[in-house]
Amino acid sequence: MAQKPHSLEGTLILSGSVRHYTCNPPPISILGKHGILPIGDYFGCMDRREVLIIPPALYRANGYAIAPTTIAIVSEQLLRQLDAQK
Repeated sequence: MAQKPHSLEGTLILSGSVRHYTCNPPPISILGKHGILPIGDYFGCMDRREVLIIPPALYRANGYAIAPTTIAIVSEQLLRQLDAQK
């Protein structure tokens, strides 16, 4: 099934930061602790944590590279890692 062009699903690299859609976000306390901005409410999502702006330094600090071909998977791995560190 083709994606609609305005779909939020997916991950984009924007001026170095990463906009990432997730259906399984960490708690807001984890996001705030690491400087991750929840912006899903801006897009009309039920949970503002569904769309996140993740700073690039957070990837580097946790041993991840930002590459267009792997950024969605790496973003999910990063979020799981941060959630596990609680």
